[in-house]
Amino acid sequence: MSAPILVGISGATGAIYGVETLRALKAMGQPAHLILSEWGAQTIAQETDFTLDEVRSLADKVYSNKDMAATISSGSFVTRGM
Repeated sequence: MSAPILVGISGATGAIYGVETLRALKAMGQPAHLILSEWGAQTIAQETDFTLDEVRSLADKVYSNKDMAATISSGSFVTRGM
């Protein structure tokens, strides 16, 4: 399996771009990891018809935005980009 692409969704307007990126990566078979902030979750709820469970299910791995020790915070964690 190839290295994942990281997708971060914050509270900025346009969260749908993150959701659509996750959908495209899944369709291509490209592993994706997601970091979703609390405000990002609010933006998804307000600006899209997706549930948070649907968005999370598009990612191979979901990290808590409060987890300072998440594996992706290490410089040795290999990704294809963010």
